[in-house]
Amino acid sequence: MMGAGAEHNPQEVANSPGAPFGLGRFFVIAALLLAVPVRAVGEPVDPVAAEPSFCASAISETTAQLPGSGLVIAIPASDCDETPQPPPRPAGPDVFGSAALAVASTPLDARWRAARDAGPPGDGPWTPMLREAAAQERAAQLRLVNGWVNARLGFAEDIDRDDWASLARSFARGRGDCEDFAIAKLQLLESLGLPSDDMYLVIVRDEPRGADHAVLAVREGAGLVVLDSKADRILRSEEVAGYRPILSYSTEFAWTHGYAQHLSAPGGDRASRPAERSKEGAQ
Repeated sequence: MMGAGAEHNPQEVANSPGAPFGLGRFFVIAALLLAVPVRAVGEPVDPVAAEPSFCASAISETTAQLPGSGLVIAIPASDCDETPQPPPRPAGPDVFGSAALAVASTPLDARWRAARDAGPPGDGPWTPMLREAAAQERAAQLRLVNGWVNARLGFAEDIDRDDWASLARSFARGRGDCEDFAIAKLQLLESLGLPSDDMYLVIVRDEPRGADHAVLAVREGAGLVVLDSKADRILRSEEVAGYRPILSYSTEFAWTHGYAQHLSAPGGDRASRPAERSKEGAQ
């Protein structure tokens, strides 16, 4: 046992059995670590596949240096919570002199989704017509599809409930009502490559007849043209009289329709109405 005034040899203390945690070894390891050059930045590393980002746009970066470390880190200039961004809403269909007003939901959404999500039609009686139409310009494609569906699909009102059917389902049963005609034309035109957000299923009130009706409106240039189950001729929206639009649908979006106060709803005083289909019982 050493006296109070005895001198202590640090090496003996470090290596003594009572020295905690092998103090000598700690000094040696610390010295080795300090002697090793730091190469944290610029070292080659195995690439790690980046997770797909749902950010609407790429995040820009700024850099900052950690004091006393020599490390430079990248700091995002803006935050991204990785929330999937919804697709942009198409321009509203201001059809038949109305103003389209975007709405989040409607009572008919489920029917629209069921028909819209049916998928591509595949092969069917329409296949030869699509081959012919593929070589045509867009205006000719509209005329061909409109006339083909009008001539080959029988018209029948839904009796038990209003059921919006896909193209394949309508042709499987050989008949459909006005919504089914419009949906069939929409799906055929999609197969030809027309953008989905250029086409609108429009539910209207046929005022002269006092009945509900549906048509397909397609954007052509700055305006809209109308494909109607009642007429093989395709008219511009402003040429059609007597239809008051109620609801419209395109992709996953919906609109209702209104009019400026100084304008009246479309009435029957216009001279131009679609030529009536000759098919008996068509509505």
